[in-house]
Amino acid sequence: MTGIFCFRRSVFLLLGLAGTSMATPPQVIRADEKFFGSGSETYAVLRTVTDNKGSYYRVQATTKLIERKKTTGEMVKETVILDREEITNAEYDGPGKAPVEIVIHAKDEKEPLGVLLERWPGQGTRTDPADLKRFKIHASGIRYDGRLELMKGNPYIANLKAEGLRFSDWGLVDGLELRDSIFLKAIRADNEGDSDAMWMTVSPEVTAQVRAFRKILPVYLSLGSSADRAEALELARKAAAALKEAKFASQETEIWRTEQGGSPLYRVVMTGSDYVIKNGKVEELGKIPDIHVVPISSEGFLEWISTEVP
Repeated sequence: MTGIFCFRRSVFLLLGLAGTSMATPPQVIRADEKFFGSGSETYAVLRTVTDNKGSYYRVQATTKLIERKKTTGEMVKETVILDREEITNAEYDGPGKAPVEIVIHAKDEKEPLGVLLERWPGQGTRTDPADLKRFKIHASGIRYDGRLELMKGNPYIANLKAEGLRFSDWGLVDGLELRDSIFLKAIRADNEGDSDAMWMTVSPEVTAQVRAFRKILPVYLSLGSSADRAEALELARKAAAALKEAKFASQETEIWRTEQGGSPLYRVVMTGSDYVIKNGKVEELGKIPDIHVVPISSEGFLEWISTEVP
């Protein structure tokens, strides 16, 4: 089995028991992940794969601690925490339940829990269910609000496509918010009983974009634009300085990348545009030297750019 998203298809075996041909159950492999924690550069999950071995009498559960990069989701390291198998005595015909043998194939005892929690202390808070609906899976990844791509270069989605499987068959069921990152849990199940799950990272850089899109206004007051990013940054800083000097009620600016004729156009806008418009302060704003505003729609906004970028 190659790649984290690959599914092992169910197989049907015929086993002769007491001279009678009797079908065993299909082999079913189910995987699930529990978010363990997040650190400065990586995050960790507990991934458990359960396999019934195509038998009514055996089930093996293997739990691994998997460390992944927050930037790309690429696996850094995996450690088998516990590989445990339950074997039920198929020959037992006595009273009560059949005895069950527990076989431990592997168990990690090297690192205490406290050390692991220190390495990945971030637990996060649940993404609001209403906001989770704004994340949509498509064939090549996940989009936010239908226009912001979140999973460019994700190695596991690439592996999935290489195996001929479609990421669009997956669904999002949960999300976690941490200071600099968002994590999304995707799951998939097929008609044969196999299932898989994975906690996927939205990189810190893209998380900043998601949080900007969450606050995006339908209409902004534009303070100017430029085809050059550096010029737009300078324009934003000068506008903020002019607003501060005039002691205007709203003094923050931001930049959004749009496109015009297939080329980028960087628009400098007032962060508190809704406040200015709602409170009838547009005319007052226009009296500030070197400040010229035009209302524009945010419909074509593609990327938020921090004015703190040097």
